Amino acid sequence: MRLFFRLFLVLSIFFGLYTGFVFSSFMEGIVRGIFFGAISALILTVLNNRLAGNSSNGSSGVHQTRNVKLQLSYDKVFDICVESIKVIKNCKLEFESRSQGEIVAKAGMNWKTLGDVIEYKLNRTDNDLISIELSSRPSLRTTMVDYGKNRENVDKIVEYLNKYAVKNI
Repeated sequence: MRLFFRLFLVLSIFFGLYTGFVFSSFMEGIVRGIFFGAISALILTVLNNRLAGNSSNGSSGVHQTRNVKLQLSYDKVFDICVESIKVIKNCKLEFESRSQGEIVAKAGMNWKTLGDVIEYKLNRTDNDLISIELSSRPSLRTTMVDYGKNRENVDKIVEYLNKYAVKNI
């Protein structure tokens, strides 16, 4: 519902201002903006909810984050994370720092988003566990709808990483 109202406000204001200038009538622009904003926001919200599906982790925004723990050596986990980038179509490694435990990859543009930024942050924890904080977000930070693309990115990578995960954590 929050997504609907954000989309409604953004679409209504911009379309209302535009039509107000084109038709030289401020009131007509407001009416058209409200109508266009409501219809467009409803369509985009329904499409996003249907294509994104239900979230297993309760996160429904465009910025998705998950944590995975692996009980392997730090270097092995880092290498596995770099390999996992290959499960995302059209994704390229942009930055890696083994000493800082950071990996950044960028996925190319598709019909759902203008590209995505995938980040890994590795931390050593107790009991020889390596904690991986994985996040995926649209390249364009003002993106409000991604039709589940970033959740799909995170799900694919987590599935790949879970092949190496400790089962009872």
